[in-house]
Amino acid sequence: MKPFQVSLSILAGLLASAPAFAQSEYSMGAGLRYVRMTEMDASGRQLVREHGWLPGVGLNATRRYQAWTFGLSGEIYGANLDYDGRLQNGVPFTTDTATTQGRIAAEVTRQLTENTALVGGLEYDGWRRHVLGRDGIAGVRENYSSWRLLAGAASSAWHTSSTDFRLKGLLVLAGPERLHAHFENQLYDDAVLNTKSAQGLRLDLTGYPRAFPRFSFGINVDWMRIRRSNDEVLRKDGLPTGTVTQPEHERSAIGFHAGYHF
Repeated sequence: MKPFQVSLSILAGLLASAPAFAQSEYSMGAGLRYVRMTEMDASGRQLVREHGWLPGVGLNATRRYQAWTFGLSGEIYGANLDYDGRLQNGVPFTTDTATTQGRIAAEVTRQLTENTALVGGLEYDGWRRHVLGRDGIAGVRENYSSWRLLAGAASSAWHTSSTDFRLKGLLVLAGPERLHAHFENQLYDDAVLNTKSAQGLRLDLTGYPRAFPRFSFGINVDWMRIRRSNDEVLRKDGLPTGTVTQPEHERSAIGFHAGYHF
């Protein structure tokens, strides 16, 4: 977390040192997101599919000075997802996964024209999965974390008679995802794995009603594919019992959000 804390400190300093006539805005909101996670084996065959709706909340703070806008944002979503997978012997296994997804991001926007801007940022993504045990099958808790670079553009050129819209598209470049796995009932020792780097795409369309200038609403789409990790030794009471791997997996979501600006 240290690099991210440093980046936040730098951004906070920029916000604090900006001239008094710089414009600040804060917002809070809520959303509902349909998420899907699919794990695949080396041949591309589906191993696990998790899917369902996650409610969440978010906060955002921005400070604008001339053509530059500096922002900090955070969000957290969580609920149970449907889990459809298989045991090691190939027998189908269905249960629920208690899921929490959170992000903290720092973004910088450079206005190029009245309606067009470039966007760059740094993001920390945290993802917790608790695959619940059932029918004598032990559960597993998995904590994922990764750093991401964000780069893209935003446009506010689309208007209707009642609403102004802003479209933002981002390329997401993620560093290796770090996974810490805890097996319940001491089935195995805890394991730590690192996936490969990953790429993703993100789109967000937000509307600002002219009749209600403090409110906004929108829809966003998020997609990322994370490559398979290397094999790691799986241990029981410190003794090797086999290997464990985080399969290649794909994360996608479509969400709806509403916010209040003050």
